[in-house]
Amino acid sequence: MRTGKRVNDLLNALESDDWAARWDAAMSLGELGDKSAVEPLVRSLTDDHYLVRLEAARALHKLGWMPECDAEKAHYLTAKREWSELERLGQVAVESLIRILRDENWEVQRAAKQSLVSIGEPAVESLIRALCDEDKNVRDYAADALGDVEDERAVGSLIGALRDDNSIVRRAAAISLGKIRDARAVAPLIQSLRDKERHVVEAACWALGQIGNAAVEPLVQALIEGRIPAAEALAMIGKPAVEPLIQLLQHKDVAHIAAATLGMMGDKQAIAPLTAALQDQNEKLRKAAEEALESITKGIRDFPLID
Repeated sequence: MRTGKRVNDLLNALESDDWAARWDAAMSLGELGDKSAVEPLVRSLTDDHYLVRLEAARALHKLGWMPECDAEKAHYLTAKREWSELERLGQVAVESLIRILRDENWEVQRAAKQSLVSIGEPAVESLIRALCDEDKNVRDYAADALGDVEDERAVGSLIGALRDDNSIVRRAAAISLGKIRDARAVAPLIQSLRDKERHVVEAACWALGQIGNAAVEPLVQALIEGRIPAAEALAMIGKPAVEPLIQLLQHKDVAHIAAATLGMMGDKQAIAPLTAALQDQNEKLRKAAEEALESITKGIRDFPLID
């Protein structure tokens, strides 16, 4: 009778708001060996806390329980953090892995994200849906994973994530779009150059640099319109941006920025036009051209353009 009451008390503790109480209950139920605890412990395999999930899996092992379906197997392996086994399980494991992206333990989150990347294409649709999850960590890791998988199906949703309320998610989306290198992302990424958070702007610059040629003309226009970070993206693109930047030496509003960017790039093609710019009436251009020429000749390429 006492054992039955003890089991009931522990089963009630599995529903506690205190994760430590749930963990202790799972451990005790495994030690007691009462089969009536199996179903509640199976539910605990999806607990919010990784230690409760792990203890529930251990308790079920002690009780001789075996998964009855692929979903239960995925939850069990996730609780035990058997990442390689989950990757071999493939698509069946995806939802379980996405669920624990909201875990409070960053090592668990990162391992789950990496397993999703390893699963690859079968995880893409679920990861795209996860970009709309209410938990910012899930959205962040989902955006990150989609970039590592490099599947073009994610482009539209990642573009949408550039407008996420959370800047970490916006940054992850920008970086992933740079990894996928789809030209559809150019205009939205240029809009992200106006983001209020510097780390998002830097990510957008990097992404545009990765996309390359398709981004040059829109970036030149963005620079003319006053979006200074566009110059940094053009510098990252390299050779295809040199001639357009040389042409901008004739544009009075951004000529000095074009000169500084050419200096950062260090391309010898810019030496003659920069030398000519030393005679320009625009003082800011003359100074920028002088510094750029010094940079090219000395091989120094570090002129920060974003304040």
